Amino acid sequence: MSNVNEISEVYRKYLIKYTFGNVGYYSVVGADTSLEDAPDKIMVDQKGDILLFRTPLSLYSFISSHSYFFDNETLQKWVDRNNMNAIPYAQINLDALISEKILDKNVDVFEEIFSVLGMVKDYAQQVQNALLLNILEGEIICQLNDKLADYYLWKEVSELVLCNDVDLISKVLREVYLQLSARLYIIG
Repeated sequence: MSNVNEISEVYRKYLIKYTFGNVGYYSVVGADTSLEDAPDKIMVDQKGDILLFRTPLSLYSFISSHSYFFDNETLQKWVDRNNMNAIPYAQINLDALISEKILDKNVDVFEEIFSVLGMVKDYAQQVQNALLLNILEGEIICQLNDKLADYYLWKEVSELVLCNDVDLISKVLREVYLQLSARLYIIG
């Protein structure tokens, strides 16, 4: 098995490229198969900060030399079989949360925001970040997620219509960005 996507699917671990501050960083997400319900998890350190790496190689080296990550045994096997792959399975643009194009109701930016909010919610639940969960489960973000899901996921509407004032949405998304950026730990 040499296809990196196949390897990722077998081990349910995925190389992700995050954009933060207009710079690309790498990390891994995946199912914690050591638990019965195999919840999705993001690679965090012992303090619960998201670990981001400047290169895939530095990520793989770090995983190989540490053992406190979720589903560590399977994660180590994924690194061994991945052959130092540098091609991300997916890309997530954290900077979309603070894009000026939000004010223009740019559909491409809102599609990125939809992906980012899902990742941030997974993270907040994983580490039980009460402040982030409070924002993400608040009325503004819940309504936004519903509208984004209708448009991007379910394709129930032909036009993206937002429930709230775009300035208010932008303000709340900036708060999500600020809270999240305080929990990013960049290595290498």
